[in-house]
Amino acid sequence: MVSYKELGLVNTKELFQKAIEGKYAIPAFNFNNLEQLQAIVAACVETKSPVILQVSSGARKYANQTLLRYMAQGAVQYAKELGYEITIVLHLDNGDSFELCKDCIESGFSSVMIDGSHLPYEENIALTKKVVEYAHQHGVTVEGELGILAGIEDDVVAEHHTYTEPDEVIDFVTRTGVDSLAISIGTSHGANKFTPEQCTKNEDGVLVPPPLKFEILEEIEKRIPGFPIVLHVSSSVPQDQVKIINENGELKCKYEGIDNKIDDARYLGMSRVLITLYNRSIIKFDQEFEEDLLSLNLPGLNSEWVEYHTYNPGKDTRFDYWVNVNIRNVIVSPDQTMQKDTVVKKDVEDGFSYKLDARGNVMKDTLGNDIKSVKYKTLQCALIETIQTKECRIAGDVEIIQASPEKVLKKDPLGATSGFEWISARALGDLQALSQAQIEKTKTKAVPFPSDMEMIFRCSDALKQAINGALQSNKRFIN
Repeated sequence: MVSYKELGLVNTKELFQKAIEGKYAIPAFNFNNLEQLQAIVAACVETKSPVILQVSSGARKYANQTLLRYMAQGAVQYAKELGYEITIVLHLDNGDSFELCKDCIESGFSSVMIDGSHLPYEENIALTKKVVEYAHQHGVTVEGELGILAGIEDDVVAEHHTYTEPDEVIDFVTRTGVDSLAISIGTSHGANKFTPEQCTKNEDGVLVPPPLKFEILEEIEKRIPGFPIVLHVSSSVPQDQVKIINENGELKCKYEGIDNKIDDARYLGMSRVLITLYNRSIIKFDQEFEEDLLSLNLPGLNSEWVEYHTYNPGKDTRFDYWVNVNIRNVIVSPDQTMQKDTVVKKDVEDGFSYKLDARGNVMKDTLGNDIKSVKYKTLQCALIETIQTKECRIAGDVEIIQASPEKVLKKDPLGATSGFEWISARALGDLQALSQAQIEKTKTKAVPFPSDMEMIFRCSDALKQAINGALQSNKRFIN
């Protein structure tokens, strides 16, 4: 077992007490990876704020419990390196079983939440008390929950609200021994907070979420004054309402305007790639051809944090990488005509040859029949084939360039070919000497050669495949 104290963490007991006395809120941030943790710690050091680092069950599975422990320990040291030693709590968010809470306590968490709100009241008390008894043996604080928040968050699923009953809070807190209490006054779990059915339309026809029931918060504060109260998913609650919540005893909340901040962070964290075609050959392309070359499968290239573009959507768009598709050489061969002459011979029956005796009479066999043999003649026809050919070869390269600092990361050759071949034929001689396939050839006449630009256009599909292949194989350079 690893104690949270060994990691430099604290539980919430003293933290909440100081917040109540100082009348300030404590931010609680969920994190899933190193980059989020760095940002949280840096912001809290800058503002000299204590912080609760929250880990959901899903995040714990994703990030690995061992790595999380060392990340929390690293966060404590990182804060010191930044110049201010902030108080840090590592908290299990929305734990749904005793086993999960126990496992977190034994791996270094300093605070856990056991959410038994979906259970009948007495079962919720029994489960919460069991967790509290085990946690307090190891100095770990526990958050319980009364009332159900609608929505989905990891394994916590609820379709409807069940508001917290103020009359139950004293009994619940007393019998369970929890250190803080999460209540339900109308907020909702998940990224999509409310369904249209849960909302009402204002005079402008805009869907408005159901109002928060502040009267419940006020009643609970009256019954357990000075007791730490937690309001989950407060990140999307309007700030004027957050102010009301904090004035009535709310201590643990999310950062203001978090949805907009997430959008801003996502925009800033997204890598954008601009793909541009440069014709550096002596051949002038039609605009249609250039546009066709860049009609790539961009959704197949995009990933969660990388976005490809073939045009600049706006002057203010910042691109992190450039992909230059350079066409350096376009070679179209002259019209070429070759002639292939084939003499076709065929032996066919041409009557009979009779066997004569010394007097010149036709000889007979024992049955009295004429003795004869089949006579053949040779038919002959000249098949003259005309073969028309033309070829186009396009060569260049694909450069992947990092924007800042500007640096060529990779340069791959690029090439595509297109070909034209047409065979026509004519016959001189006896057509009976030819096979049916050869006769069909004689029905094919010569055609005009395609123009140079048409040959270039015929390269576009192969060239697009080559460009897309180069981008796919080099995605590791763009992150």
